Amino acid sequence: QFLYFIDSTTSRCSKLAKKKKKRKETTNPITTKYSLFPLALVRVKEMKDIRWLVDFDSWNPSEEEWASALEKVGEEEASRIKKFNRGRGIVGRLNPDAKSSLLGRLMIRRMMSVAGLTGDLLRTKEGKPYLVNHQECPTLNFNISHAGRYVSFATTTSALIGVDVMEIQLVPKKELTEFNLSEFFDSMEDCFTTAEWSFIKAASTLDDQLANFYTLWTLKESYIKAVGIGLGLTLQRLEFTPSEWKDNKATATLLLDGKEPASRWNFFLNKFDKHIVAVAATPNFGESISSLRDILMSSGPGDQPDASSVACVPFEFIPPKDLLD
Repeated sequence: QFLYFIDSTTSRCSKLAKKKKKRKETTNPITTKYSLFPLALVRVKEMKDIRWLVDFDSWNPSEEEWASALEKVGEEEASRIKKFNRGRGIVGRLNPDAKSSLLGRLMIRRMMSVAGLTGDLLRTKEGKPYLVNHQECPTLNFNISHAGRYVSFATTTSALIGVDVMEIQLVPKKELTEFNLSEFFDSMEDCFTTAEWSFIKAASTLDDQLANFYTLWTLKESYIKAVGIGLGLTLQRLEFTPSEWKDNKATATLLLDGKEPASRWNFFLNKFDKHIVAVAATPNFGESISSLRDILMSSGPGDQPDASSVACVPFEFIPPKDLLD
């Protein structure tokens, strides 16, 4: 049995094996120049950080609206989105993965319009999107994630950034009982440290235990997406300690291999509508994978005092129709 989590940045499903089937550690995940490119790269004169959330479940386009939206993202992207298939041949506008992926591409388009950017949206052979325009500076990177009913989008020009959103529910969807939750946790045993499992199970209710689980899960995924390692990192190397929630917001600290990481990392969490979204940011571009590191280090702003202001930029809810203009 496999557990599937959707990663909208690559529009693919990452298969997480069940109990005792650990992630394969990759000591050097980069084999080609653009392998596992974690972030978009474009050069702009000035741009404000962006945090957007779109409720794709509320968007029910007609065939005409769907076709018009596909035209806005270009032939190559449209062709890729048309290939999404979720069981029993559910494709096109009725496929949630296709809808969220299309809206993610439209968020990139809107970001470029807002910032007055020109550039090409390209993809690595692994499927990760990035923007290229070598006439302007400094660096801009963006990250996208979707799960449940939301697509999240984050950009910054001063740090590596990763974002992950998850719906607080069992996967696959089941009634939240003690047995089902225990079975779910067993399938994810190798993803968390002993201290993290203690944090997860310390909650007094099943709902809160599941929320604690996704708090840690989104933190780990946001870090992985920021540095671009993908499945090449054993999750137990990362140990997070979240703060207490206040007004549906929280922060977290990280231990990497049992120690504080050499670079300054900031993590910010939001909870809304039975979803959790985490943002990871570090001003040290040297934390990125080797395929991108030299470019970012040579042309970017470098290691700044801290990235706390980057991580905690508030999210703005964007109606899907605003992406169709």
